[in-house]
Amino acid sequence: MIAVRAEYLNPRCLRGVSRVPGVPGGSMNKVHILIVEDEVIVSMHLRSVLTNFGYEVTTVTGTGQEAVERAGSLRPDLILMDIALPGGMTGIEAAKIIKDRFDIPVVYVTGNADIPTVHRARETEPYGYVMKPVNMPDLFSTIDTALHRHKLQVRLKESEERYRRITQAVTDYIFTVRVQDGRAAETTHGPACEAVTGYAAEEFASDPGLWINMVHEDDREAVYRTSAKILDGKDSGPLEHRIWRKDGALRWVRNTPVPHRDEKGRLLSYDGLIKDITEQKLAEEALRESEARFRALVESTSDWIWAVDKNGRYTYSSPKVKDIIGYEPYEIIGKSIFHLLPREESSRLEETFKDIIKYPKPFFALENINIHKDGRHVTLESSGVPIFDEKGKFQGYRCIDRDITERKRSETALRESEERFRALVQNLQDIIVIARRDGTIAFENPATEMTLGYSLVGRNYIELMHPDDVPTAVKSFEQVANNENRHIPTMLRARHADGSWLYLEILATNLFDNTSIQGMLAVCRNVTERMMVQIALQASEERYRALFDQSPVGVFLFNNKLVITECNERLAQILQTSQETIIGLELDTLKDAEVIQKLREAIDGNVTFYEGPYSSTPGNIVLYISAVTSPLRDNHGNVVGGIAVMQDITDKKLAEEMLRASEERTRLLVENANVGIVVIKEWKVVFANPKFRELASYSFDEITSLNFLDFIHPDDRQIVAERYSQRMKGDDSFHNYEVRILGSNGSVRWTELNAMLLNWEGCPASLCFLNDITERKWAEEERYKIEAQIQQTQKLESLGVLAGGIAHDFNNLLMVILGNIDLALMDLAPGSSSRANLLEGAKASHRAADLCRQMLAYSGRGQFVNEVLTLNDLIKDMHHMLEVSISKKALLRYQFSSGLPAIEADPTQIRQIVMNLVINASDSFGEKNGVITISTGVMHCDHAYLAETWLNEGLPEGVYVYLEVADTGCGMDQDTLSKIFDPFFTTKFTGRGLGLAAALGIVRGHKGAIRVYSEKNRGTTFKTLFPAAAVPAEPTTAGGASAVNWVGEGVILLADDEETVRMLGKKMLERCGFRVLVARDGVEAVELFREHADKITCCILDLTMPHMDGEETFRELRRIKRDARVIVSSGYNEQEITERFSGRGLAGFLQKPYQIAELSAKLREILGRPELAG
Repeated sequence: MIAVRAEYLNPRCLRGVSRVPGVPGGSMNKVHILIVEDEVIVSMHLRSVLTNFGYEVTTVTGTGQEAVERAGSLRPDLILMDIALPGGMTGIEAAKIIKDRFDIPVVYVTGNADIPTVHRARETEPYGYVMKPVNMPDLFSTIDTALHRHKLQVRLKESEERYRRITQAVTDYIFTVRVQDGRAAETTHGPACEAVTGYAAEEFASDPGLWINMVHEDDREAVYRTSAKILDGKDSGPLEHRIWRKDGALRWVRNTPVPHRDEKGRLLSYDGLIKDITEQKLAEEALRESEARFRALVESTSDWIWAVDKNGRYTYSSPKVKDIIGYEPYEIIGKSIFHLLPREESSRLEETFKDIIKYPKPFFALENINIHKDGRHVTLESSGVPIFDEKGKFQGYRCIDRDITERKRSETALRESEERFRALVQNLQDIIVIARRDGTIAFENPATEMTLGYSLVGRNYIELMHPDDVPTAVKSFEQVANNENRHIPTMLRARHADGSWLYLEILATNLFDNTSIQGMLAVCRNVTERMMVQIALQASEERYRALFDQSPVGVFLFNNKLVITECNERLAQILQTSQETIIGLELDTLKDAEVIQKLREAIDGNVTFYEGPYSSTPGNIVLYISAVTSPLRDNHGNVVGGIAVMQDITDKKLAEEMLRASEERTRLLVENANVGIVVIKEWKVVFANPKFRELASYSFDEITSLNFLDFIHPDDRQIVAERYSQRMKGDDSFHNYEVRILGSNGSVRWTELNAMLLNWEGCPASLCFLNDITERKWAEEERYKIEAQIQQTQKLESLGVLAGGIAHDFNNLLMVILGNIDLALMDLAPGSSSRANLLEGAKASHRAADLCRQMLAYSGRGQFVNEVLTLNDLIKDMHHMLEVSISKKALLRYQFSSGLPAIEADPTQIRQIVMNLVINASDSFGEKNGVITISTGVMHCDHAYLAETWLNEGLPEGVYVYLEVADTGCGMDQDTLSKIFDPFFTTKFTGRGLGLAAALGIVRGHKGAIRVYSEKNRGTTFKTLFPAAAVPAEPTTAGGASAVNWVGEGVILLADDEETVRMLGKKMLERCGFRVLVARDGVEAVELFREHADKITCCILDLTMPHMDGEETFRELRRIKRDARVIVSSGYNEQEITERFSGRGLAGFLQKPYQIAELSAKLREILGRPELAG
């Protein structure tokens, strides 16, 4: 152990020490150092210091053995080695091993400085010593010196090695001859002369005659001549000659002189390049000897030797080519090898040649066909090896060809012979086997396994024999083997692979002495079928006899003379007699001529069939028979008689007649049935009665060519398919259900389908009965429509009564308001400030009156002032109003039909319809853009079309003018569509729900209809229909002069149940100049009229009054006085009132609420008084 002083850990020991030169911190090329130190503190300190100064410590170890192992595996650049190490191996021993094995520099770091230790350490040639305690600057300088020294030693060794290799490889050297006065004055040899000649340059310098004496005696004259030629100023090429080396070896050299002249061309000196060419000379000599041997071989061999370049052109040919393919060698040199090949052979070998050129390698026994000079084909067997130059570059092939034409011909002949024999044996249908003396099968042909189903080779022939035939087989084998009988035919049974037995006809031959066969040759023919035929024939005869005797039909044989030669018992039973009576019977004596004729046709060689009555029975009983008669022939085909098979079909005939009658009845039922009947098999109609053909409007051929589902309405196909599939699976729980049948003409017929499972020609099928219920469905639909219309009408009537009552009372209130406003305005000074307020009140009252008119319009009892007009003109006049009433996102388009008929309608009400429909269309766009199209036209509407409209109250067929408003908006679903005309139903936030309801009421009042088409997200179309007028529209005329200032005279009877209306009416009439009688109801009005009939000028009656309404009152007044002038006042429309009082002398109608100007104008019109000047 070495004591460790504190200085090891004292950083001041490092004062003045910088980083290692050339080893910057973090460099990729750090010096790797292995520390071998058993003291842990010392090793840790050394590692830390070395790492800090840029070295990399690969590892630290504490024993000599580990040091050797780590040096070998890690190969550090330097090792710091402690001498005293534990473990049996000192640092000196470890350093010696490392030096010898790995040449790694070792620096000892030790505390042992005794002389013996130093001497022992010196033997390992260390690169330095560092004594403990370690002085760090000394350590770093020692490490740097050691690394530098080791690097120099490595370079020195590398330089020495390079010099050694160069010296060994040098074969050239240069000498220089200085010329003076045309003579060689001085010769200088280069340093490399020793490698070539064995003599050093100094030896040549001390002995001027050494060079010429070194030249071989036989070559000195040539050297003198070359030297003289150069000295004479002439150029000379290289000279090859021999020299004797110092070691006595004879070497060939090439001496190449290079003269040097001055500017005047005088020779100053010349250099000589001496190159040792001994190896080259030896190789050339060997080549010459090889070529001589090759030439002798080529000229003596019977094969053709040739060479080609890498392009496949001949570069050499031996003379044997003439004997093989008829050409002289010079005739083929330079030609392609494919030049001598037939076209198909050339094509075959082209790819092969490309491969061996691309990948040069030897090839052997390549057969090819060449064309002889005389035109015949010669078969050659070619082998070759590739040729490479001294650089290993491929040059071509050297090849040898052998003529194998005769061999190929012999092989072909032999192969053909063997092939014929093999084909004979292989294709022979008979079994061919060869057996050894012990009975083992040694050979078999393919027919053996094909016939027996297994191979016999290696088996004993006894194994395949039937047990009953083994003795016969053994005896025959021994007879042939003993030459007692060389050819013995035998019939034996052999076992087949499937367990059955085959009959073999065997012919065996003794060929044991035949060197090629050496066995017993047996040819076996399979005669199983022939034997089976014989056996079957015998069995057939037995069966025939049994069949003939026990046949359920009558059978008899007859000869060419029509005499029965044989019959069975059944025939006697049929004819109700005995066999003895029938045999010997002469058939031509029978009274059934047609039967006799059929028998004669059999004698003529024909097969005949007869079915009909037979009466030649003992009791003359008529039977129905079925008889087939065939000719009987001998072995030569001659007819020798006939055979007849007779069957009694009397019962069958009767049954068939009954069945035929039943089928005819069934056919008549099916053909004349009033329901469609079809049979469906695998979705195809295989039967259809006339009624179904009528339903489908197809012919039978067309029906049977289509799938049954093609006749079913698309909405019904799924249920039909499901129930058909279930029925085909045996589920017959589904019976009647309704389906629609599509006709070829596009018609749709409702049917009630009832089906059942049926076996049709051996396959499951569906028998379907289709009852036409179209008329019933139509009736039901019509009933549903009528009920819906009735419900709608009742609802409208109920709501109409309610709306009418409300409007009536509301109109009375409005009339009081407007009337009093009129009176107030008449009494008011023109400049009064109250006039504006009264006018605003009147304006509001008029709006309220408009609302009443909408309610009356919904009830269909609004005020209609009809006139003859055209829709085109009315809508054109509304253009500006429509444009300003719709959303800016809506675009209006017009499509007016020219020549449109007029209609009788109230233009104001029609405008209301147009405005409502257009505004609804505009609202349907929401925030999107859209198009509203207003169209007009004329069409003829039948009952079917009108049935699809709203409120079709028995509208007549005829010509209708339509107004159509279509939009591209959001559209409606069916639920919304069913409610759009309900009062107070709206989809708009601010709507009252009266727009479309009022439109429907107006249309209803005009005896029209509305049809609506709508789909969700695809827009809506309203088509409004009006009856076309019988007269054309007339242009409108200006109204008459104002009647506001007109004053009448006389007595007016005013009857109204509302007191406020009575009082207001009285004031208004008095203001018009009349005296007024008032009545609270109709009864009171009649009484007053009866008292003052002669004084009353006109009567004004409210239509709705208690006790006696206006119509009843009118009737009583007219009964009292036939010419009484009566005006009816009501909130309902004028058209309704006019129709109710038509032809009854009604003087006029006042629409509530009315004002004093309207009242004055109506009275003036009726009374015919002129206007008074004011």
